[in-house]
Amino acid sequence: MRRFSSWMSSGAPVQEKDREPPKLSKRAYGYVKEGERMKQIAELSANQYSKDNPDGVVIAGIAQNSILQEELADYFNAHLELKEQDFSYGDSISSSDRLAHALNALFKTRFNSRVDLKPDQFVFGGGLTAIIDQLTSLVCDVGEGILIAEPYYNGFNHDITGRSEGIPVGVSLKDFDDLASPATLDAFEDKLTELKSQDGPTIRAVILCSPHNPCGFTYPRETIIRYLQFVEKHDLHLFVDEIYALTTFANPNMPNAPPFQSILSFDIGKESGCDPSRVHCLYGASKDFSVNGLRIGVFSSPWNKQFMTAFQANSIFMKISSASDALWSTLLNDRDYLDKYIHKNSRELAATYAHSACFLRANGVPFREANSAMFIWMDLRKFLRTKTDAGVVLSSQQAQEDDLAAELIKAGIFIAPGQIYAAPEPGFFRLTFTLRMDYLDVALSRFKKVLDARR
Repeated sequence: MRRFSSWMSSGAPVQEKDREPPKLSKRAYGYVKEGERMKQIAELSANQYSKDNPDGVVIAGIAQNSILQEELADYFNAHLELKEQDFSYGDSISSSDRLAHALNALFKTRFNSRVDLKPDQFVFGGGLTAIIDQLTSLVCDVGEGILIAEPYYNGFNHDITGRSEGIPVGVSLKDFDDLASPATLDAFEDKLTELKSQDGPTIRAVILCSPHNPCGFTYPRETIIRYLQFVEKHDLHLFVDEIYALTTFANPNMPNAPPFQSILSFDIGKESGCDPSRVHCLYGASKDFSVNGLRIGVFSSPWNKQFMTAFQANSIFMKISSASDALWSTLLNDRDYLDKYIHKNSRELAATYAHSACFLRANGVPFREANSAMFIWMDLRKFLRTKTDAGVVLSSQQAQEDDLAAELIKAGIFIAPGQIYAAPEPGFFRLTFTLRMDYLDVALSRFKKVLDARR
């Protein structure tokens, strides 16, 4: 005992505050900034507005459709049925026959798919974040890039860089009024030329977000064909993110808007001359079915067996739960309810969009008309101020945007600032309008108070 006590007391005592934390990888230290952003989101989520928390923040800045969630909760609670196989790894690590057959039927009826997809032509993962993370590792070596038209969904930054260490490379479309025009592919050509002249990152792929996040529009077929021709010309992959495929609605102010057109509906080689093996389709349950929490992302590359085999090799890292699989499969196979849900969701989207757009017009807020997704892209530049109430000078437009974003949160509403979407300049914001109507009215009322104070 004396020897043990002597060993314990030898040398100067180490104070807890003097201890260096155990070493982490260089990669981990790079995650700290993103971790801080996640903390901010968690703080907002922990203080969300509700009838029981009327002083909480109304979240109108994340991609979530809560309009029919109460109805969906009732449906899922009444229809969850797990079988013995659901308590094992099921019939596939990367897919499931049950969900694959249900999705193939959905794609045939709702996406006008020309392809009869088999279970081994799918990979399912814990949301599209996991899917895109894996995709990046399959097409990009460290430091290689993926082109994306600006503005773009901010999650692509983390999905591409987080673990695979690819580089999202934005393509500015600030000179185009019509962001869906085939002519925007000229900007992609210019960007590639610029990267080569400046010894920029090697580009391996292009992401097409169709329908578009954050601007809420659908692409004409001619533009999608231009994307196909571009990737063929430059020997690139094309990832078509169709997560908002069924989140579309009628907007009388966009009478000529094209309908959503899935990449699965194209005769790719015949229509564009593109090798189909470089084209890949992404989908998921989160947006069209209002179930962000179920975490189901879908990938299919029916024209590239080698790509699918490589993807399936690492799919165990993101296998979805059997419960999520069972819930979504049940809804997709319930054709009567599925049709009713899709039609009702579209009507509700149109109603909440029209309500929000009417508010913006009445309050002098410029915005882009939308016919899809969950967002209204607003121009709040005239509401930026150069000095705070305390007299602090806001010397840059970015500081002015940050100031407005902070004031909105202080007023009890979170609206996403444009900087995180690579907006062409500070002052643009993305409003999520897919809230249940009573919550939406609270959000807009709080928004109005901030706008009125800045007139």
